[in-house]
Amino acid sequence: MNNFSGNLPTGFGKCTSLQQLILNSNKLSGSLPEDLFWLQKLRLLHLQDNLLSRPLSNGAANLSNLFELDISANEFSGTLPDVFLSLSKLESFISHSNKFIGQLPYSLSNSPTIEYLNVRKNAFTGPVVLNCTAMLQLSSLRLGSNNFHGPIPRSLSLCRNLTSLSLGGNYLGGQLPVSFKYFQSLSYLSLSNTSLHNISFALAVLQNCKKLRTLGLALNFHGEEIPSYPALQFRSLRALLLGHCGLRYDSTMVKQLHEVAAVGFIMEQLSWNDSRQFQPTRITVLRTLTCQTTLYLEVYRKASLS
Repeated sequence: MNNFSGNLPTGFGKCTSLQQLILNSNKLSGSLPEDLFWLQKLRLLHLQDNLLSRPLSNGAANLSNLFELDISANEFSGTLPDVFLSLSKLESFISHSNKFIGQLPYSLSNSPTIEYLNVRKNAFTGPVVLNCTAMLQLSSLRLGSNNFHGPIPRSLSLCRNLTSLSLGGNYLGGQLPVSFKYFQSLSYLSLSNTSLHNISFALAVLQNCKKLRTLGLALNFHGEEIPSYPALQFRSLRALLLGHCGLRYDSTMVKQLHEVAAVGFIMEQLSWNDSRQFQPTRITVLRTLTCQTTLYLEVYRKASLS
């Protein structure tokens, strides 16, 4: 960080041998100069955490040797240019926390080289469309906090190498696809605040994800009943987040979840507000010595409940 400010100057195009350009965490503003995209030997471009704005130029297609592009935490706007198939070596694209709109471009959702894709906290719209049969290298996908809508696509499970998937904060709705049981590498999954329903089905499906360690399902399943599943086998899970769901349950559920704890659950920080058996402020902690899972079940009393 150097506290550079103002517009990026022209002249970068003369640096024909430049392979890395790192200008993150400054106060740079305005649009990117066109000659920046003449740097065909550039492999790494970091522009995150500035004040850069306006649409990203189609000239980015010229950066054919780029491995990593990070333009996050700026004020870029408009649609993403459909240039990603020209970036035939790109492995990491990070553009979170901008003002991008529209749908993901075809070339991005069909990129055979992308491993890490993070476009959260923008204003992308439309259904989530990814060609997972083409995106064979994709291991981390962050689409949260946008305006995507429609059901969660069943085809996501075809992204066999996914270890991290975040879709939270979108207008997806419906029921979790049964195909999610085929995620064998997934360790992190966030589906919080996506208007999901049928918590019993969701947990029954996701227990098949044997490497799942963190599962975020908060702000879903409103008014449903917490299932009693002593046979659930979340053997690797370390955190299950179910806060702000308004879930219903009875006291026998606590005993049954304790039995599940024999295969690795810890229940911690339970704020029971919709139970006739517990005081709203009571904290129940169940621990095992063999696992460090945290199950957050903050059930908040609605105004109509007594």
